[in-house]
Amino acid sequence: MKFFQFSRSSRDSDKVHYVGLSHQGQCICLCYKSDESEIYTLWHTIDDYEQALNALTFTYQLIVPIPQHYIWKKTIILPAPDSQLALDRYIAQILKQYLPITSEHLYIDYYIEKLNEDRLHKLSLFALRKNYRQPLINSLKAIFDCEVHCLIRAIQHLTQIPNEQIQQYCFIIENQFIYYHNQQFIINDKNDSKNTEININGYLPEHCQNSFLYLKALGGCLWNGKESI
Repeated sequence: MKFFQFSRSSRDSDKVHYVGLSHQGQCICLCYKSDESEIYTLWHTIDDYEQALNALTFTYQLIVPIPQHYIWKKTIILPAPDSQLALDRYIAQILKQYLPITSEHLYIDYYIEKLNEDRLHKLSLFALRKNYRQPLINSLKAIFDCEVHCLIRAIQHLTQIPNEQIQQYCFIIENQFIYYHNQQFIINDKNDSKNTEININGYLPEHCQNSFLYLKALGGCLWNGKESI
């Protein structure tokens, strides 16, 4: 999922690296993957993180996790659209029907995938208010991603649990629980599921300053451009 198009740095390169950026208070975590698929993690403050970004020697795109409750989502099963124009019109109609504000005040994104041979498709539609305000985020040329998607993507990378099994577990991060409920992953302060619990602390690297910041930044750098994991 994304809310902005690519915004490349000024460096000349055909390959774009995704750099996950998460922050809390004065602390910032940056994660990126090398060409050899090794993950690098940098811890900085608001005062010096830009120097770290400027020191990167590759073309990069920032991926910034956004709390799930700020993002409106609608999932719809529909026949295959006849054209891109028809799909655009349908999306505009759905937004007008369900949201109280006009589309020019929203960042809008969608992901569509084919379900079966009967020409049915699943449309996942997302919207974020343009007046979403966080000073740091407003200053970045970034792609927004849902923080829960980032967390699950990072957890799957660390635990190596297959995609088809990830919904069977409840993951513990600090004092929070992440599990699948009502067609989506949620973060809760208790485990209301019957899923097997896995504590993620044992999978974190040494000298991890903040579990949530690390996992969100890690999941950001592993972004695949899709709503699904």
